[in-house]
Amino acid sequence: VSVFTRKAPYHYGWDWGPRLVTSGIWKPINLKTWNYFNIQDLYVRQLSLSENANLVAEIELESSLEIDEMISEILAEARNKMDKALESTKDDFASVRTGRANPAMFQKVMVDYYGTPTPLSQLCGIQNPEARSIIINPYDKTALPAIEKALMAMSNLGAQPNNDGEIIRINLPELTEERRKEYVKLTRDKAEHGRVSVRGIRRIAKEALEAVKKDGGAGEDEVDRAEKELEALTKAHTDKIDDALKNKEAELLEV
Repeated sequence: VSVFTRKAPYHYGWDWGPRLVTSGIWKPINLKTWNYFNIQDLYVRQLSLSENANLVAEIELESSLEIDEMISEILAEARNKMDKALESTKDDFASVRTGRANPAMFQKVMVDYYGTPTPLSQLCGIQNPEARSIIINPYDKTALPAIEKALMAMSNLGAQPNNDGEIIRINLPELTEERRKEYVKLTRDKAEHGRVSVRGIRRIAKEALEAVKKDGGAGEDEVDRAEKELEALTKAHTDKIDDALKNKEAELLEV
């Protein structure tokens, strides 16, 4: 397909212009977004034209926020995302069964409810009448087969759901030492996933701070203080993940 197409002179200011042919994503793409910048101007310059066209895009950005507000916005967004990553990790810990039955084990279970993936907690009441017993009482009895299928797909349940047509009862067996060690390893993997998420949020926030220093006119001292606060924020969240991991390991190894 032709790389160039004829356009009206007033369109480009010259007689010929580049034709951007859609060919799909063919190179790695890295998108960076900010909530506090507006694009004021965009200009594309042609540097060379031989076998390949070499174009440079020059973008003028403007922010309505003061530098301090921009930095505060970056840190606040990082804190919010780290809080969510921490809560998600704790939810993952709760889904790993210990020696006792806990309704939180089922909060990640999704049920195929008439073709729509639906959280189990939205379809039934979950009771814990005894130490190793769970009763699941669906609001819609026709959902029993789908709920039973979802429970049987749980890799860490270790028990056979008993469907009597009205409720599903699950009696959890005593955890063996080998099984406890497996769950400890699983929990540690989930903890590491949480730490990686927090560090990824730190990296994105740090890149945003560097962009503010480069393009937004922030001073080096301002950005250095913000980066130190970001590091303290990251450590606080990873420490909380470590504390939650210790508590979960203690529950798992408790006989």
